[in-house]
Amino acid sequence: DARRAARLRGEKRTGLTGSNAAQRPAPAKPDKKAPEQVQFDKVEFTTDYKGSALWRSAIVPGWGQMYKRSMGKGITVLSLQVATIAGICVCSNLSNSYYDKAETSRNNGTRDSYLNKGATYRNVRNGFIVGAGAVYVYNIIDAIVGKGAKRYKRVQAAPYISPEAQGLTLSICL
Repeated sequence: DARRAARLRGEKRTGLTGSNAAQRPAPAKPDKKAPEQVQFDKVEFTTDYKGSALWRSAIVPGWGQMYKRSMGKGITVLSLQVATIAGICVCSNLSNSYYDKAETSRNNGTRDSYLNKGATYRNVRNGFIVGAGAVYVYNIIDAIVGKGAKRYKRVQAAPYISPEAQGLTLSICL
């Protein structure tokens, strides 16, 4: 037990036993002086996302905003883009359907009604196309101009040493 306790305390095994054990040198006491100066790493923040937000927004509208940690804005842009594209598809299908019905109709009054409804849906579809374009242009401009959330510039690691503990500090750019 005495040898095990000595190992746990970090004492060196000297091979001394019995009466010679009293001649064993006392373990060195740690120096409890505080360091004169503790120097910490310089932590830098940036809101510059370079071109990565731009190409993300060009591929999927709203992705660049979400990358810049503007989640609400990114989800809104993505939702508006999906809604306008869905509106384009629905109105285009309805317009084509009414034009097809007008071609097969034998009654002039019904044919004119189908043609008017087809034209109306075609105009609404054109409005959705303009809306989709406006949302996409806003998405690209915001990806270029919007600041975004602060983030670390780089990954840094540094040792941490004090009388009570030792360790490693780590700064990561997420």
